[in-house]
Amino acid sequence: MQLENFGWSGFFATQQCPGIPARISFASRDRFVVWTQTGESEAIVSGALRHNSLLWPAVGDWVGLRPGTTVIEYILDRKTLLSRKQPGKPIQQQVLAANVDVLFIVSGLDRDFNERRIERYLVIARQSGARPVILLNKADLTESLRLDLHSIVHRLSRMSGVSVVSISASTGHGLEQLDELVSPGETAALIGSSGVGKSTLVNGILGHSRQFTADVREDDNRGRHTTTSRSMFITPAGWLLIDMPHPSRSPAMGVGHQPRLQL
Repeated sequence: MQLENFGWSGFFATQQCPGIPARISFASRDRFVVWTQTGESEAIVSGALRHNSLLWPAVGDWVGLRPGTTVIEYILDRKTLLSRKQPGKPIQQQVLAANVDVLFIVSGLDRDFNERRIERYLVIARQSGARPVILLNKADLTESLRLDLHSIVHRLSRMSGVSVVSISASTGHGLEQLDELVSPGETAALIGSSGVGKSTLVNGILGHSRQFTADVREDDNRGRHTTTSRSMFITPAGWLLIDMPHPSRSPAMGVGHQPRLQL
């Protein structure tokens, strides 16, 4: 595989990466999986990076590996950054994903639908530099819920000025439109509250089950949290997809050093 297939571009090439360039495709505490030109492997963080740097690798990061090893020694400058405030730590931030080109804001059309929440996610996307796209999931329920989907899409499009796509992750309706919004080699991420169907959407985009899904609770239409780590996948169309857990336990979320927003 060529590095360009993983999102490598001139922005990273001009940084003269020390070591072997690799992209982090999975991050969970101290465990990482990286992609290089030679394939996929597990990686660890070097002692120097662990103790002497304020940076910590995140899914989507481009890093430098020590030659002949899978030890992460260096993190390249990030093109975009999605982060949240660390609970109980007023200064520190936790990076959710790095180098995202398109941010899919997923909202369910059931009782989860909340235009104010969508507006807050739009601010997050624009601060990060990622292109926002609003995905209205569960379009198959609009008739039973007596919703005027056309009016909702028109109103959100006029309010946001971005693409608004109605989809159904469970039936596959509208998923083919996503390939027209993300180019091969670009990276997209999914963000939205629990229960909107992000894990089902990942499975639908990939064409096979890669994410565990859990039923929505009948009493409040909220889903059980099923994504605890952050992973990146290569879609059949050649673009990259990051799935992130909803930061429900954190009171604030922001991008880089931009002002944080209450969710």
